[in-house]
Amino acid sequence: MKITHCVFLISIFILSACPVHSYEGTIEHLQVTSNKLSIAESSANREVSVYLPDGYESSSKRYPVLYLLHGGWWMGLDNTVFLGKGYNGHLIEANAPKISDNLIRKGNIKPMIIVIPHISTKKPPSAPIYFPMVSDYLTKEIIPLIDRKYRTISSRKGRAISGHSDGADGAVFVAVSHPDLFSSVGAYAGVGLQIQGIDAKELLDSYDKKKHPLNFWVYVGQNDQYGNLSPTRKFITLLESDNILHTYIEDIGDHNSMIAQRLEESMVFFSEKMTMD
Repeated sequence: MKITHCVFLISIFILSACPVHSYEGTIEHLQVTSNKLSIAESSANREVSVYLPDGYESSSKRYPVLYLLHGGWWMGLDNTVFLGKGYNGHLIEANAPKISDNLIRKGNIKPMIIVIPHISTKKPPSAPIYFPMVSDYLTKEIIPLIDRKYRTISSRKGRAISGHSDGADGAVFVAVSHPDLFSSVGAYAGVGLQIQGIDAKELLDSYDKKKHPLNFWVYVGQNDQYGNLSPTRKFITLLESDNILHTYIEDIGDHNSMIAQRLEESMVFFSEKMTMD
C-alpha cells in the first residue's frame, strides 16, 4: 500500500514528501478446487481474484460485494479479462479494480469488494447443463468462501452480480435462480438466454418478485456481432410486462467497444442499490 511505503521513505529521507493518497485497492488471488464444476472436467481448479478497496485492511467494517463474471466461457477465457488483460485486444480498459479505484477516489461509489471468478471449462457441456453447475459453484462454494474469508455484508442487500457476454447470461441465471442471495444483477452484451437454450420467460416466472425483488441493469450494443440485440430487447419486454425494476441502455456499440464505460456506470448503480449496513 502507498501509505506504508510513504512512512518507510520518510524514515530514511526526512525531506521526502508523501504522495497524494491514490485510493489503490489490493488484489488477492485464491486457488479453488471445485466439486461443482468437476463434472465438466476432471480437474476443476479455478482462480478467484478478489479486489479489496483501499482502507479494507485498516478498518473493521463490512463491505458489499460485486460478483463479476467474465465472458467467453466456451473460448477458454478467465478472470484476468477484468483485470486489465482483456482478450484479443478487447476489453483492456474494462479493468474492474482500476475503475473501482477511480470511482472511489471521485466519491461516486461506496467502497466495495469485487470478486472475479474463473468460470470457463475445458470440456464445455451445453448451457442448460453448465449454467446450473456454475450457479452451484458460485452460490455453494464461492460465496460461502468469500463470506468466511472477508468482512462482507452477507445478506442479499449486500450482494450484486454482473457479467459480460456468457457472463451476462450467467449472472442473470444465477441471480434469478437465487434471488435470496442477490439484490441487483447486471448484464453487458448478453441476455441471449434463448440462444443458449434457456427459456427467459420461464426463468423470470420462477422467482418471487415481491419477496425478493431484483434490480436489473442491462446493456446491449446495436452492432453486437453475436446477435444479442434482438433477444435483449425481448428480455426487456419481459421485464416491462412483469413490472420488474430495470435500467436499460442501448447504443451504437458492438459486443466489446463500450463495456468499460458501461461497467463503470453499472458499478455506480450497484453501489446505490447495495447496503453498507
